[in-house]
Amino acid sequence: MGREPGGDRGQLARGADLQAIGYDVQRPDRLYHVSSRQAFIWPYDERARLAGEHLYEDKTSLRVEEVDPAEAITPARVREIHREQLAKLEAERGENFWVRA
Repeated sequence: MGREPGGDRGQLARGADLQAIGYDVQRPDRLYHVSSRQAFIWPYDERARLAGEHLYEDKTSLRVEEVDPAEAITPARVREIHREQLAKLEAERGENFWVRA
């Protein structure tokens, strides 16, 4: 059985989206960081194939904080970082290093 160490996990979300799923946030037009302490457990079958996922969340650790949009990473920047890191790996290990032969 696989296990990710516990820790705080978070995500950015618009207030309107959080309100739609039951969070008590004041401003639907604002950006929020939602975090809580979580643990993930992944059971595997006898052939080492992923058989599911179990998420446990400590609701007492839930935090919802408003975020200045200027401080939030954009999807475009995430894409840039991803491409930069892939380029470094390919330069170091060769093109298509991740393809199984």
